[in-house]
Amino acid sequence: MKGDKKILAVAILLLLISVGFTTYAIYKSETTASGTVKLSGWSVVVGTADITESPATTTLTFDLSDCGTGSVRNGKNNTFAPGDTCEIEVPVDLTGSEVDVLLEASLGTTTPSTLPTGLTIGLKSGDDSKVISYAASMQTTVTIEVEWSTNTTTQNSSDVAARGTTVTIPLTLTASQNAWQ
Repeated sequence: MKGDKKILAVAILLLLISVGFTTYAIYKSETTASGTVKLSGWSVVVGTADITESPATTTLTFDLSDCGTGSVRNGKNNTFAPGDTCEIEVPVDLTGSEVDVLLEASLGTTTPSTLPTGLTIGLKSGDDSKVISYAASMQTTVTIEVEWSTNTTTQNSSDVAARGTTVTIPLTLTASQNAWQ
């Protein structure tokens, strides 16, 4: 009897193993896919210099001959005098960029660092940071405002020391993709 029980147990075990292997299966499906993503364009031209490929440092030059309309010029021989105003517009063309662009501008320290009394140099309000939205044409300007208010007092040493000097105005422009996230 003990032998019959062993045979019966082995038969049941074989039956269970047989049913288990035939009843259950592993299903596996596999596929591959490929697609494309078109990357947005990027173009930055400041003045006439295309800085898209090598944006490290580009030297642009501007002077009093670049003063826009509405400027007042009393100085002779391309000089700047008390009472003069000048708006120098630096053109920036971002056409070809297929993203919104954040354009940031800053002025460095002028040379010489000490200016005559009443001479101020700054960026036009709103030109220090602005977003240029994606469009077919993405042209803008950064305007540097130079003003020498009339000195109603007697001359002082900074006015005398500055005569005949050339003032250098360093401008830094940074264009970057405007990321809203």
